[in-house]
Amino acid sequence: MGKLTEAGFDDEAAVRSLALLTSLCWAYARDAIHVSRSGERLRSRLTRELVEGRGPEASEYLARIVERGVDTYDVHQLELSIEVFIHGIEAVLLGPSRSGAPSFCRTKRSVRAEPEDQWGERELGDVSAASLSKRVATVRNA
Repeated sequence: MGKLTEAGFDDEAAVRSLALLTSLCWAYARDAIHVSRSGERLRSRLTRELVEGRGPEASEYLARIVERGVDTYDVHQLELSIEVFIHGIEAVLLGPSRSGAPSFCRTKRSVRAEPEDQWGERELGDVSAASLSKRVATVRNA
């Protein structure tokens, strides 16, 4: 949580972000355990059954996915989920919510030069994009 607050999130945003990341990881773990125990990839089976019931012409995109054998239970799915999470928290930190929901970042300080931060950059009151990338990498590696 400390890495998220260091990156600019207030305590509530940091806790909510960690809860979201935990949910993503639990969902992946649940699916992986189900597949390892039963051998069944439920999403794949249901998609295949839908295409078979309607015919490939009616579900062109789903038919293509079934044909390719996309496995949404492998580690690549977890990696995608984590990447989407990271880019999502970057978007929240960098700008206002499109939904109009309140920002969960600390209020901006007045713009003034400050000493170099732990990432070797001078901050100007708010988080710069370059500094944010370094901070997200720090959170990612925590």
